[in-house]
Amino acid sequence: MAGRRSTPRRRGLAIAAICVGLVPALLLAELALRAVSGGGGRIFVSSDVPGLIYASVPGASGVRGGDGDLAPWPVSIDARGARLDPTGDPTCADIWVFGDSYPFGWGVEDGQAWPARLGPALESAFGCRARVSNFGLPGYHLGQVEALLRHRLQTERPSQVVIHVEEFDGFPDYDFSNPFGLPRWLASSGLIRPLQVLAVARFDRSIVESQEATEAQTAVLVERVGSLGAFLATARVPALVVIEPEVHGDVRDAIRAAISPPLDLQPCDRLRFATDPHYTPAGNACVAGLVAEVVTPE
Repeated sequence: MAGRRSTPRRRGLAIAAICVGLVPALLLAELALRAVSGGGGRIFVSSDVPGLIYASVPGASGVRGGDGDLAPWPVSIDARGARLDPTGDPTCADIWVFGDSYPFGWGVEDGQAWPARLGPALESAFGCRARVSNFGLPGYHLGQVEALLRHRLQTERPSQVVIHVEEFDGFPDYDFSNPFGLPRWLASSGLIRPLQVLAVARFDRSIVESQEATEAQTAVLVERVGSLGAFLATARVPALVVIEPEVHGDVRDAIRAAISPPLDLQPCDRLRFATDPHYTPAGNACVAGLVAEVVTPE
């Protein structure tokens, strides 16, 4: 009888010993994963700013990539929360760029995204090196762009805003930085990153899997264009919109009516990665060249 009564206790002690032994193993695995990913922590996290679902982390850095034909690429965020770009002349024009992973420069190194190339492309026309701040962030839809722009205008004012629009900027709110809504310390764990990647991939599929979903997003995007256009007019901020070639005609018409005639990026369409829709370094240079042709000095 005494042996039977002690069995549950022994099992409990064994389970406790296993758990205690797992802690250092998990810590070592976490450190190893962070080292492999660049060791710089997360690039963006859930945001406390009203209207923003998530935001970049000022001063963050790391290495991304290794998916498909995308080699690992370094990412750095400056003190303002913009992707690190070459420094411009403080007396020259101050241009803000907004959008999702396209202007952010998914798949390319710091300095290769098209906003980073815009300042040098404008130098001959402006007579100085424009300051170009890249506030693009992977997964941002047009509602996030408006929320971030409103927030930044509380303390700063640009010479001009450039907004990069793509077909799926009408998708629902989604926290790409924390799809499971976990506490921030847990959401940053490299151990659960594979599950987060799967959750994001499932969401990505859900917004492109049917014609009905695409049509719904187009309608939402038209509404978001109207809201952003009305705000820009009230704030009196000069704005230029550049659009991906596949953007629906209704969205193009809404942009033309609410903001300005959009600049189509069709000439750069072939300069994308083989297994990823984002622009190669050459594609980003192409986009910067097109934008530079229509951005004029004050």
